[in-house]
Amino acid sequence: MNTLTRTFFLLLFIFSIGNVSAQNLKFKHVSVEDGLSNSTIECIFQDHRGFIWFGTRDGLNKYDGNQITVFKHSKNPNSISDNFVRCIFEDKNHTLWIGTSDGLNRFNAGKNNFSTYRSKDKKARPITSLPRLKKPQREFGLALMVAD
Repeated sequence: MNTLTRTFFLLLFIFSIGNVSAQNLKFKHVSVEDGLSNSTIECIFQDHRGFIWFGTRDGLNKYDGNQITVFKHSKNPNSISDNFVRCIFEDKNHTLWIGTSDGLNRFNAGKNNFSTYRSKDKKARPITSLPRLKKPQREFGLALMVAD
């Protein structure tokens, strides 16, 4: 084949892939003005129901496509353990786990609150990662990694 024919087929291939994979995607910018608790986002996660969760330095934010619900630490024992949210993970049972600077939190979707798990060690490090595992390493299906 000559160069012109090769170029023609290459361009035809590129344009056909672009048309097949093109989607009508819409993106909406979400900011503090829309209700986000902080402009510094540490982590983003989409759960099995489609909610987008933003972990910030000042709370956990749940976005349903229209409005933002903010979860912050308070004196209530069922509040999130700390406002500095470092990581978010959903296990195979669709339980949402949130790692903060002061412990691990399980989101209780039916009650819209949290169960908190803290280390007894006063020098405990923040939870910075909740990895997906093929085989559960702990009784609740998570292995925790902490920052040095």
